[in-house]
Amino acid sequence: MIGGTYEYLMSSLPDLQFQNTNEVKQEVTGLLQKYAGSVADQYDPVKILDIEAQKFLPVSRYRIFKKMNLKNIHNEDFQHIKSKVVSNFSRFSFELKTQLKAWRTAQNSDERKSVKNHLDHILSAGTPLEKEIQIMKYQWHKLEDLSAGHFSDVEALFTYKLKLLILLRWWSFDAQTGFEKFTRITTKK
Repeated sequence: MIGGTYEYLMSSLPDLQFQNTNEVKQEVTGLLQKYAGSVADQYDPVKILDIEAQKFLPVSRYRIFKKMNLKNIHNEDFQHIKSKVVSNFSRFSFELKTQLKAWRTAQNSDERKSVKNHLDHILSAGTPLEKEIQIMKYQWHKLEDLSAGHFSDVEALFTYKLKLLILLRWWSFDAQTGFEKFTRITTKK
């Protein structure tokens, strides 16, 4: 596939920044919904991106693209694919999940002092919501590092989807809903 097709697609997508403002949300979702045309209400931003990417990606790459999400990116399948950005981010995500599990398990025990890792600066202070946002910011920066030099190729498109998924997750957070879930979980114990 010629690079020009990726250039066209990448230059027509809204710019993604690690921000949670109404202006940024409206710009990103509004521009993506323009792609969907008159049926914009029926699609979420990820589905719209998937539909647009399908026009440019070879079938084998599109299958990977469509299957990618934050819940499964750490799976071994993604760790061994040809895309360097996706495979490296998958390994990073697996390691991050492992470290987070160890950190959270040791949090209420004497092991806490022995489980020192590079996540301490992210997880040591703040509310659970603030910590979660810091973890997403850490993921965002890793994607920035992995995608350096990729502006209008397939790696840039894979990075774009992963960044969009991070932003949509962050934008979906609702303080009231989170507090209700927290209360339900803690009262069950």
